[in-house]
Amino acid sequence: MFVYGDQGTADTELVNQQQLKSYHLRQLFDLVLENKRVSRTWLARYMRLSTTAVSSLVDELLENEVLVSVGQGVSKTAGRKPIMLEVNRNWRQIVTFRLDLDGIEYVLYDMVCQPLEKIKRRIKGNDYVTEMDAILKQSEALSRENVISMCVAVPAIADCGSQRLLLNILEIEDEGKFLADMSALFPRAVLLIGNDSAAYAYGEKEFASADGIENLIYINYTHGIGAGIIIDGKIFNDTKHNTGEIGHMSIDMNGPQCVCGNRGCLERMISIPAIVRETRRKIDGGSYSIITELCGSDLSRLDIEMVIYAFLHDDMMVCQIIKDMASKLSFGIRNIFSMFHPQEVVIGGIAHRFGERFLKMLVQYTKGSSYWESLYETKIRYTQIQEFGANLGMAKYYLDSVMSLDRNEAVQKCTMTLF
Repeated sequence: MFVYGDQGTADTELVNQQQLKSYHLRQLFDLVLENKRVSRTWLARYMRLSTTAVSSLVDELLENEVLVSVGQGVSKTAGRKPIMLEVNRNWRQIVTFRLDLDGIEYVLYDMVCQPLEKIKRRIKGNDYVTEMDAILKQSEALSRENVISMCVAVPAIADCGSQRLLLNILEIEDEGKFLADMSALFPRAVLLIGNDSAAYAYGEKEFASADGIENLIYINYTHGIGAGIIIDGKIFNDTKHNTGEIGHMSIDMNGPQCVCGNRGCLERMISIPAIVRETRRKIDGGSYSIITELCGSDLSRLDIEMVIYAFLHDDMMVCQIIKDMASKLSFGIRNIFSMFHPQEVVIGGIAHRFGERFLKMLVQYTKGSSYWESLYETKIRYTQIQEFGANLGMAKYYLDSVMSLDRNEAVQKCTMTLF
């Protein structure tokens, strides 16, 4: 992930009073956001600061309308009841987009990650910025002067060092113009760009996983196969070695050649295009399937929707294809497990539409032939955020790791430069 136009990195050494103040402002905001409603006394006790110091920080955030007072709380003593504080959800707005080969998803969030508006739009071609601008003009809840950040999730690796999109499948011809045009949509807001699988993983960890889950892998099954990796509660980044691009992990050295130059890549074997291609090949070879009737004998109409329908209706040919898909995907999961040992593996994208039978097959193949004892304790489940998950993950990541609360900082910098 990177903040467009920012060539620096955050200095985490608290070497002077201004940095110390910035740190405490950030800590205070995070505590209020996480606990929803707190008092100054509670903040002082938790932060181990004096009540006077905390009151000074709170007063600044109240003055800037970042926090609001919301009435009296309950007191355990006979003294005055505490005034409670919470994040002002209307202070600013966060614009989020997820870009894909065939569409755009837009969600506008308030400051506590509650959606204000959602729009989906299909797209032909790759003029994404024009379509994004059209969506923004259509948005009824958008207040342009209140936008603090525009967060964009893309099916690519966002490299902060070069400020480029690596392994990009969006077929964007002029990448520099693409980034500059996106930035121009909100010139005064932070443009945050990140990998969609990593954004899905972060959203899943923050909003769907149980407390205590700090290590998680999100498998994004779509046109390709990607993975978002959470280690110790943070997104794992390694653009130099393309970590997370499990779609280009070879599972068959004699398999078909992939565009990456390797053979038998997971993406080449079981992605959506691969499953459709294999289904068409078997029907052309004489295998019977109800898909022939669904597409009126015109196999050019065959798509993944027909494959899913046939699987759910126990089509023998398709069931064998999906069984083979589960077996191959289990290879990828076991390989990535051997490197990261996650507590959870979340299966996302459209995989959940194959239903519980597919998930049971995947769990059986993954755990049934593994010598990793800890793998048996790892939960493998479908995503619980089946719509706009990447948008939610991007907005939450911005709030947690990028947003600056110090009015004296001229530039907001990304604390985690790669995503």
